[in-house]
Parts: sequence; structure tokens; C-alpha cells
Amino acid sequence: MTSNGRYADVLGPILKRPTSVPSDCFEFSLAAASPRNPHDHDSGATCQHPFVEGWDLGCSSCRVDLGASRRAEEEAHAAAAKQQDESAAAGFSHANRLRTWAVSVAWLVAFTFDHECWAWPTWRVVRDIIKPSTAATRCRWGHPEAAAALQARVALGGPM
Repeated sequence: MTSNGRYADVLGPILKRPTSVPSDCFEFSLAAASPRNPHDHDSGATCQHPFVEGWDLGCSSCRVDLGASRRAEEEAHAAAAKQQDESAAAGFSHANRLRTWAVSVAWLVAFTFDHECWAWPTWRVVRDIIKPSTAATRCRWGHPEAAAALQARVALGGPM
């Protein structure tokens, strides 16, 4: 890593951002991810309780119980997602559904270049990029609802 903290500067001579992935492919997730994440409690910010843990429906950041109304809201979202999954699964094996969510290595490298998340652990990618960019629709990253970035996968000629 260089003194300015950018892995892309170090990798530049070795690895380039794939040109097969459109440069505007990740605009929606870049816009949703803030440079100073409000969910990062190390910053001293007051928690806004944006996301819950699935097993207890408490805040995923500060672990506070969010009360009955938030629990009912989250359970309604979960029921809708389950129904959507069951409808989408009709006629497809589980393995075939999983393959439709696959990404190419070129797509993954472009994602990493654009989000500058080379050294991030998975939990931080989920917290700072995936969850904020899918919060409005509650869709999975690999679902068509996140189409702005996902359309590039089709253009690469491989599986979505």
C-alpha cells in the first residue's frame, strides 16, 4: 500500500481495472456508500439503527433492542422476501438459482478498484457497500433489482 493508502497505486503496474466492465457500472453503490460511514461507531457518531441482525432483530451496530414496531416492520420485510424467493424459485433448482448470482473475476476486480476496498474484511464490504446500496429495495446484491451494476455481468458474456 502507498502512503496515501491506495492499493490501486501499488497494483497499477501489475493489475489494471478490467475495461470489459463499464466504468459507470457501480455508480449506485458508490453513491450509497459514504466515505465516513455513519454506522461506524468508532467515529463517535450516534447510531441511527439502519440495519438489524437477523437472529434477534436488534441493531446490527450497537445491539440495542429496537422495539416491537421495528420488529414488526422487519418481520414484514422478511415475509415479503421469503415470498419473493419462493416465487422466483419456481421451476429452478437451488443450484441453478445460485449460479445466476455469480460474478466474473473481471467484475470482482472492477468492483474492488472502484470501491477501493482491497484490504477490507468481508464484514466491512457488507456494512459499508452492500447494505447501503440495497437498503431501499431490500434486494440481494445479485438480484436484478440492483440492475445498474449487474447489467455489466451480462455484457461480459458469462453467467450473471
